Amino acid sequence: MKKKITNWNHYPSITAEFYEPRSVQECISFFNQSNPIIPRGAGKSYGDASLNEAVISTVLWDRILNLDEQDRTITLESGVLLSTLLDFLKPYSLLPPVLPGTQYITIGGAIAANVHGKNHTHKGSFSECVVEMTLLDHLGSIRIVSRSQDPDLFYATLGGMGLTGIILTAKIKLIKLDSYLMRSKAIRFFSFAKLLTSFQQSSMEYNVAWIDVFSWNEDTLNAIFLESEFLKIPGDHVPENSFNRVYRKRQYNIPFYFPGWIMHRRLIKIANRIKFILSRYTSNEKLVYYESFLFPLDKIKNWNRMYGKTGFIQYQFVIPLAGAEKGIQEIIHEIQKTGIWVALCSLKRLKKIENCSPLSFAEDGFTLALDFKISHGLFELLDRLDQIVIRNQGKVYLAKDARLKSESFHKMYSVPPVRFPKFSSLLSLRIRLNGN
Repeated sequence: MKKKITNWNHYPSITAEFYEPRSVQECISFFNQSNPIIPRGAGKSYGDASLNEAVISTVLWDRILNLDEQDRTITLESGVLLSTLLDFLKPYSLLPPVLPGTQYITIGGAIAANVHGKNHTHKGSFSECVVEMTLLDHLGSIRIVSRSQDPDLFYATLGGMGLTGIILTAKIKLIKLDSYLMRSKAIRFFSFAKLLTSFQQSSMEYNVAWIDVFSWNEDTLNAIFLESEFLKIPGDHVPENSFNRVYRKRQYNIPFYFPGWIMHRRLIKIANRIKFILSRYTSNEKLVYYESFLFPLDKIKNWNRMYGKTGFIQYQFVIPLAGAEKGIQEIIHEIQKTGIWVALCSLKRLKKIENCSPLSFAEDGFTLALDFKISHGLFELLDRLDQIVIRNQGKVYLAKDARLKSESFHKMYSVPPVRFPKFSSLLSLRIRLNGN
């Protein structure tokens, strides 16, 4: 059927041949009639990675097929939402070792974008969880791929942005938990160099930093470093009734787009200042439920509407460790030369991922995510930021990208020729993955 598709980040609508098959046979039938196509999960990528004139949705493939508690693996269809998987696993005290910043994505989407979380230096990207996959390849054949069976296609699919085949099922590794509670701590920093060092020195598995870009002046800034780890019982003392006290599952909805003045520069600057001042009184170690720490924005449904109808752009890049401090400071200085402001800024540490897709994002370095309200001059600024990233041997995260130019992309990524012209997206056409 023809359907208008609008991405979550208020990406301009396109009319596509959109199909939601309920079975593999229905999928193959649509697959044979359309060329080219792109698979689509929950549609949470920020740009055009799952948009094209022919789209196969996986959201109806939402069955959990098998849980092996002894082996700590689970097999499920690719359309299963991560939130559905987490709810299913709670009675078993199991969890995927890698979780991104939202639980409202599909398993297939997590694999295709090779998402990462706040514990990348310990557990890597989502690809580390994947044992094997069942794919519908470019010839319409169903293939089982793993690290030992058809490894080239397996690794190309991890982070392959849906361009190597349609993921039908996946087998995922899990970890056993003593508790779903996390010990969390916030530390205030005024120096960028010391903030970077804190990632190296942290003894906890999960860490991320919030930065007030308005306060940034040379090496001086206001930042909050958050670190956390799961409780290990009986080694940890858990206060009585602490579970109910620290977690209440609520979700608030923003039913309309905010007027443009809400995200005004002065208001954001004031809000950031208040947030940093209040952190002085909330920096003590505390217990939190894991969803509160790992998925903070999931508490607010349609949070992107706060940016108004014009939407926002998230610019996320990684710069290798040796040049990270200099490169990130150069990025911030370039932004400060303009009248364009950053609404939200977060910093994470990544490690190098071996034997993965050439489109995978992770490098041994630091990744900075910058949220901009779309405004005049923004795209020209981002083009200049691309050149700084390139000079520092970095790259932009494709799952968050909506505007990277082909010339810049090919300087960031070493990509072999696309082998499967059957699959393409507006992203792959924009950055000329197929050489056109």
